Amino acid sequence: TKSADGSGSTDSFSVTNTIVMKDGKLGIGGGVASDVGGNRITHNLTITDDTSAEFVAMALSNRDASNNTNGSVSMLFNLEDTGGNTVDSGKIKVVKNEVFSSTSSTQDANIEFHTSLNGVLTKRMEVLSDGAKVTGDLAVTGDLNITGDINSVSVTNLDVDDLTITLAKGAADSAAAD
Repeated sequence: TKSADGSGSTDSFSVTNTIVMKDGKLGIGGGVASDVGGNRITHNLTITDDTSAEFVAMALSNRDASNNTNGSVSMLFNLEDTGGNTVDSGKIKVVKNEVFSSTSSTQDANIEFHTSLNGVLTKRMEVLSDGAKVTGDLAVTGDLNITGDINSVSVTNLDVDDLTITLAKGAADSAAAD
Protein backbone atom coordinates (compact mmCIF):
# COMPACT_ATOMS: atom_id res chain seq x y z
CA THR A 1 0.00 0.00 0.00
CA LYS A 2 1.08 3.56 -0.59
CA SER A 3 -0.28 6.78 0.84
CA ALA A 4 -0.61 10.03 -1.13
CA ASP A 5 2.59 11.40 0.46
CA GLY A 6 4.55 8.43 -0.86
CA SER A 7 5.02 6.68 2.48
CA GLY A 8 4.25 2.99 2.78
CA SER A 9 5.66 -0.06 1.08
CA THR A 10 8.31 0.26 -1.60
CA ASP A 11 6.32 -1.87 -4.04
CA SER A 12 4.41 -0.33 -6.93
CA PHE A 13 0.64 -0.11 -6.78
CA SER A 14 -1.08 -0.75 -10.07
CA VAL A 15 -4.71 -0.88 -11.21
CA THR A 16 -4.93 -2.90 -14.45
CA ASN A 17 -1.55 -1.45 -15.48
CA THR A 18 -3.03 1.97 -16.29
CA ILE A 19 -2.61 3.76 -12.94
CA VAL A 20 0.68 3.30 -11.10
CA MET A 21 1.98 4.92 -7.93
CA LYS A 22 5.58 4.43 -6.82
CA ASP A 23 7.70 6.48 -4.44
CA GLY A 24 5.02 9.19 -4.24
CA LYS A 25 4.84 9.57 -8.02
CA LEU A 26 1.75 8.87 -10.14
CA GLY A 27 1.64 7.41 -13.63
CA ILE A 28 -1.47 7.18 -15.81
CA GLY A 29 -1.72 5.39 -19.15
CA GLY A 30 -0.14 2.45 -20.89
CA GLY A 31 3.60 2.03 -20.52
CA VAL A 32 4.05 3.90 -17.23
CA ALA A 33 4.31 0.83 -15.00
CA SER A 34 7.34 1.32 -12.77
CA ASP A 35 10.24 -1.03 -13.33
CA VAL A 36 8.29 -3.06 -15.90
CA GLY A 37 10.00 -3.29 -19.24
CA GLY A 38 12.47 -0.55 -18.27
CA ASN A 39 9.78 2.13 -17.87
CA ARG A 40 10.00 4.32 -14.78
CA ILE A 41 7.85 7.08 -13.39
CA THR A 42 10.32 9.96 -13.14
CA HIS A 43 8.00 12.93 -12.58
CA ASN A 44 5.35 13.56 -9.94
CA LEU A 45 2.71 13.00 -12.62
CA THR A 46 3.34 11.16 -15.86
CA ILE A 47 0.54 10.71 -18.41
CA THR A 48 1.26 8.67 -21.52
CA ASP A 49 -0.50 7.44 -24.63
CA ASP A 50 0.65 5.80 -27.85
CA THR A 51 -1.23 7.41 -30.73
CA SER A 52 -0.45 8.98 -34.07
CA ALA A 53 -3.46 11.30 -33.56
CA GLU A 54 -3.70 14.30 -31.24
CA PHE A 55 -3.16 13.30 -27.61
CA VAL A 56 -5.16 15.45 -25.18
CA ALA A 57 -3.48 14.65 -21.86
CA MET A 58 -5.71 16.86 -19.74
CA ALA A 59 -8.93 18.84 -20.13
CA LEU A 60 -9.83 21.67 -17.77
CA SER A 61 -13.50 22.69 -17.86
CA ASN A 62 -15.43 25.49 -16.21
CA ARG A 63 -18.99 24.17 -16.35
CA ASP A 64 -20.72 27.41 -15.26
CA ALA A 65 -23.46 28.27 -17.77
CA SER A 66 -24.26 31.72 -16.34
CA ASN A 67 -25.28 34.46 -18.74
CA ASN A 68 -22.08 36.50 -18.26
CA THR A 69 -18.45 36.68 -19.39
CA ASN A 70 -16.98 35.91 -15.96
CA GLY A 71 -16.26 32.27 -16.72
CA SER A 72 -12.62 31.33 -17.14
CA VAL A 73 -10.28 28.42 -16.55
CA SER A 74 -6.60 28.67 -15.67
CA MET A 75 -3.44 26.94 -14.57
CA LEU A 76 -1.42 28.61 -11.82
CA PHE A 77 2.32 28.14 -11.41
CA ASN A 78 3.91 28.78 -8.01
CA LEU A 79 7.49 29.11 -6.81
CA GLU A 80 8.69 29.20 -3.22
CA ASP A 81 10.55 32.14 -1.70
CA THR A 82 13.49 31.84 0.74
CA GLY A 83 11.05 32.04 3.67
CA GLY A 84 9.20 28.92 2.54
CA ASN A 85 6.17 30.86 1.25
CA THR A 86 4.41 29.84 -1.95
CA VAL A 87 4.34 32.74 -4.42
CA ASP A 88 2.03 32.98 -7.44
CA SER A 89 4.59 33.21 -10.24
CA GLY A 90 2.78 32.59 -13.51
CA LYS A 91 -0.64 31.77 -14.92
CA ILE A 92 -2.19 30.71 -18.20
CA LYS A 93 -5.86 31.69 -18.31
CA VAL A 94 -8.61 31.13 -20.90
CA VAL A 95 -11.43 33.69 -20.77
CA LYS A 96 -14.72 34.19 -22.60
CA ASN A 97 -14.98 37.10 -25.03
CA GLU A 98 -18.74 37.19 -24.62
CA VAL A 99 -21.59 35.16 -23.16
CA PHE A 100 -21.34 31.65 -24.61
CA SER A 101 -24.62 30.52 -26.09
CA SER A 102 -25.39 27.39 -28.08
CA THR A 103 -24.51 29.38 -31.23
CA SER A 104 -20.87 28.86 -32.27
CA SER A 105 -20.52 32.52 -33.32
CA THR A 106 -20.75 33.48 -29.62
CA GLN A 107 -18.11 31.00 -28.43
CA ASP A 108 -14.94 33.10 -28.83
CA ALA A 109 -12.22 32.96 -26.18
CA ASN A 110 -8.79 34.45 -25.48
CA ILE A 111 -5.72 32.94 -23.80
CA GLU A 112 -3.90 35.21 -21.33
CA PHE A 113 -0.33 34.76 -20.12
CA HIS A 114 0.48 36.27 -16.72
CA THR A 115 3.92 36.64 -15.10
CA SER A 116 4.98 37.89 -11.70
CA LEU A 117 6.33 41.45 -11.49
CA ASN A 118 7.32 42.52 -7.98
CA GLY A 119 5.27 39.68 -6.53
CA VAL A 120 2.07 40.56 -8.42
CA LEU A 121 0.69 38.53 -11.31
CA THR A 122 0.38 40.79 -14.35
CA LYS A 123 -1.17 40.00 -17.73
CA ARG A 124 1.67 40.32 -20.27
CA MET A 125 0.32 38.73 -23.44
CA GLU A 126 -3.03 37.71 -24.90
CA VAL A 127 -3.69 35.45 -27.83
CA LEU A 128 -7.03 36.81 -28.96
CA SER A 129 -9.62 34.95 -30.96
CA ASP A 130 -8.74 37.32 -33.82
CA GLY A 131 -5.15 38.41 -33.12
CA ALA A 132 -2.57 38.93 -30.37
CA LYS A 133 -1.71 41.67 -27.89
CA VAL A 134 1.44 42.25 -25.80
CA THR A 135 1.44 44.44 -22.68
CA GLY A 136 4.82 46.07 -22.07
CA ASP A 137 7.93 46.06 -24.23
CA LEU A 138 8.38 43.44 -26.93
CA ALA A 139 11.94 42.43 -27.73
CA VAL A 140 12.45 40.51 -30.96
CA THR A 141 15.85 38.80 -31.04
CA GLY A 142 15.55 37.44 -34.58
CA ASP A 143 14.07 38.71 -37.81
CA LEU A 144 10.67 40.37 -37.70
CA ASN A 145 8.68 39.71 -40.85
CA ILE A 146 5.36 41.51 -41.12
CA THR A 147 2.77 40.59 -43.71
CA GLY A 148 -0.06 43.09 -43.91
CA ASP A 149 -0.39 46.67 -42.75
CA ILE A 150 1.51 48.38 -39.94
CA ASN A 151 -0.80 50.78 -38.15
CA SER A 152 0.91 53.09 -35.69
CA VAL A 153 -0.87 55.50 -33.39
CA SER A 154 2.26 57.22 -32.12
CA VAL A 155 5.99 56.75 -32.49
CA THR A 156 8.08 59.14 -30.38
CA ASN A 157 11.53 58.04 -31.55
CA LEU A 158 12.49 55.85 -34.48
CA ASP A 159 16.11 54.74 -34.55
CA VAL A 160 17.26 52.72 -37.56
CA ASP A 161 20.70 51.11 -37.46
CA ASP A 162 20.65 49.79 -41.04
CA LEU A 163 22.48 51.73 -43.76
CA THR A 164 19.69 51.44 -46.31
CA ILE A 165 16.00 52.26 -45.96
CA THR A 166 13.79 51.75 -49.01
CA LEU A 167 10.47 53.55 -49.15
CA ALA A 168 7.78 52.99 -51.76
CA LYS A 169 9.71 50.11 -53.33
CA GLY A 170 8.25 49.29 -56.72
CA ALA A 171 6.28 52.54 -57.04
CA ALA A 172 6.24 53.90 -60.61
CA ASP A 173 6.41 57.57 -59.55
CA SER A 174 5.98 59.86 -56.53
CA ALA A 175 2.18 59.90 -56.93
CA ALA A 176 2.11 56.11 -56.66
CA ALA A 177 4.46 56.30 -53.67
CA ASP A 178 2.13 58.78 -51.94
